[in-house]
Amino acid sequence: ILNYFHPYAFYWIINYISKGKCKQKDIFSINKHHKIDYFREIYIAQTDIMKQKPKSKLEKLFFKALDNHQNGNLKEAEKIYLKIIKINSNIEVVQNNLGIIYLKLNRIKLAQSYFLKAIKINADFVEGYNNLALLKNQIGEYNESITYSKQVLEINPKFVNALYNLAYSYGKIDNKTNAIEYYLKTLAYDPNHFSACYNLALTYFELGETKKSID
Repeated sequence: ILNYFHPYAFYWIINYISKGKCKQKDIFSINKHHKIDYFREIYIAQTDIMKQKPKSKLEKLFFKALDNHQNGNLKEAEKIYLKIIKINSNIEVVQNNLGIIYLKLNRIKLAQSYFLKAIKINADFVEGYNNLALLKNQIGEYNESITYSKQVLEINPKFVNALYNLAYSYGKIDNKTNAIEYYLKTLAYDPNHFSACYNLALTYFELGETKKSID
């Protein structure tokens, strides 16, 4: 998400596009909504079973749940995920995906509980930590979001979403130095990360570094 929509935004946007730093198609979500949809960066986790035809009953259920989830049939996906958990409660991606559904439905505490279950099952499950960071950002608990994003980066230092989430959280607690550091790291791995481009320019502008905000 963007910090907020600044009146000079379109100047920066056009400047970044002209320099090839951001993809032009990304402008439309800003133009229409003045922000980027929060949930687009939440990861619907998949496993190795997606690389082959489902064989077991459990795999077939997971395929069915995931298909419903990705097509926006959240109630049906929830029902199937819960059915899977009754068979085997130790599948972190299922716990994670239930958390995503509940977060989408604004059932924050329930979403958090499922993300926590996912990382309890697998302590290296980066998507679980990342989704906890996103959840904490959404409810304004930025210091806790920072903690979870750092845990992601301990496991995978190149995880772009975590780098961006960390930058965003630092920006929200007015730690602009760290925000800039992590926006730059985000762009080092993903030069076309539009919201990082925008928020970096905005942060420079707020610091009075107008030339950097344009460059």
